[in-house]
Amino acid sequence: MLSNEYQEVTLGEVNEALKEIENKYSNGIPNINSDSDGFEETLAVLSKEYDSVGLPTLDLSASIWKVFKQVVSGARSLIQIHRRTIAKMKDVNIDNRCKDTRSGELYKIIDDCKTDIDKAEEKNSALKNKMKALLQEISNLKKYERVLRTEMEQVKRINTAQQNQLTLEIKKLTRENQRLKETLGTDLNIYQSKDQVVLKLLGKYKSNEDIFKSTIQKLQGNNKELLHEVFSLREQLSNVSKDCDSAD
Repeated sequence: MLSNEYQEVTLGEVNEALKEIENKYSNGIPNINSDSDGFEETLAVLSKEYDSVGLPTLDLSASIWKVFKQVVSGARSLIQIHRRTIAKMKDVNIDNRCKDTRSGELYKIIDDCKTDIDKAEEKNSALKNKMKALLQEISNLKKYERVLRTEMEQVKRINTAQQNQLTLEIKKLTRENQRLKETLGTDLNIYQSKDQVVLKLLGKYKSNEDIFKSTIQKLQGNNKELLHEVFSLREQLSNVSKDCDSAD
């Protein structure tokens, strides 16, 4: 805003002042060149100043009245230029304030985005750590599964070998039993001794049969336990896979 010394002057006030000056100096106005107190030099400098800002220069050869009118006209032009300059400065200030406001809003948006990015990076880091732990757990479970499979294969081989051995024993005892029956049927003189042999063989056969049955039951129990462990391991792997999918 302009101070009091730069308050606006109306066109009517300027014209009235010009009339008063004209009435006061209209009679006997000397030429500007008759001045001897440096006034001509001052007007020459003012004329150059007018020319530097694009205003018409002063005609110093004219009368004082005409020169004064030229000065007043230049002053009015300067006042208009000054007003336009002030208006432009106001517009510039408004634009600057708008830019500052927009810049503040943009900085706030940038800060919010940075905060969101930091939170997302923290969450991503936590998910990576969880994923790493789950992958390690999967690796351990797979190793355990391989160990169980190896042990199960060993148990199956041992079980098969024992079953084959027992089968051979049973076949051997069966053949021996058949041979004894045939021998008893043809040789009655040694019936008592044959009967005793048969009883001993049958007792041995019964004992071997009990051992065979016990071994089979034990192997079946071991097989059930291994199968249970395998099913449990598969269930754990399935749960881990689901956790990995949910983490993604």
